[in-house]
Amino acid sequence: MAAELRAAGFVNADGFFNRDGDAIGVFVSMNPPQFPAIVAETGSLGAIRFQVKVMRAEQPMYADYIQRDIAWFERFQPTP
Repeated sequence: MAAELRAAGFVNADGFFNRDGDAIGVFVSMNPPQFPAIVAETGSLGAIRFQVKVMRAEQPMYADYIQRDIAWFERFQPTP
């Protein structure tokens, strides 16, 4: 799976993903013949999207916590 993602250009020279999980998931799902190992291992083309998101630590901000998140950032904002 890693070799297929590297071959498709989704991994940079430092070994990190250079696109978000959604973009990679869409590309893989639109080009399954390019990714036989991913298709065989995940069982679902959308599963690679979630795996990449975990590896990149992509975490959505949920509406019920948004005010707490914003307050935290404002609390630690450096003073000009």
